[in-house]
Amino acid sequence: NSTFNVGTTGSLSIDILFKTTDTTGALVTKRLGSGPQVYVYASKFYADGGGTAGVSSTNNVNNNRWNKGTAVFDRTSSLLRLYVNGVADNTTSFGSTTLTDTSDLYLGTALLGTGVPHDFYTGSIAEVSIYPKALSATEVVQNYYGGPIVTSDLVFAIDAGNLVSYPKSGTTAYDLTGNTNAALRNGTGFSNNNGGTWVMD
Repeated sequence: NSTFNVGTTGSLSIDILFKTTDTTGALVTKRLGSGPQVYVYASKFYADGGGTAGVSSTNNVNNNRWNKGTAVFDRTSSLLRLYVNGVADNTTSFGSTTLTDTSDLYLGTALLGTGVPHDFYTGSIAEVSIYPKALSATEVVQNYYGGPIVTSDLVFAIDAGNLVSYPKSGTTAYDLTGNTNAALRNGTGFSNNNGGTWVMD
């Protein structure tokens, strides 16, 4: 979807609510080349893309508790910033390579390299929001504390507990903004926990 094609000049933010005991698994990916990807990697919250080597959170997130991870690919500051549960966590320099990628958007798996699904995530995902801008620290906190989510420039939002977004069965999550849909992979099931979550095995 062209909404995600922010190129070499645009910023991007990915916000996800997840719970896992998995040590490594893809959370959200749109990458065959240099597009963005967000993972649980070596038990940490991790992101890379756009020619950036990647950055991991300082603490483990595979604690079987709900965690809100936010990756902000900020072109203005040339930084890739991570937030965990609304708190600034870790930062690295952000490369100048494009974030635009021909890949579809995937939850719970990655395609980088061979184009074959791999790095399957095991755990639950409750919410995913994507913005073609760098969320500010204030906006990250707003989303974390469950006030009205930031809707300015929101281009992608799925919610397992919203029947418009997901009818509690199937392998497609429908984008609440109407821009695109997401393919759910890795044996996705539905649970009523936390208002509605996807469970991947």
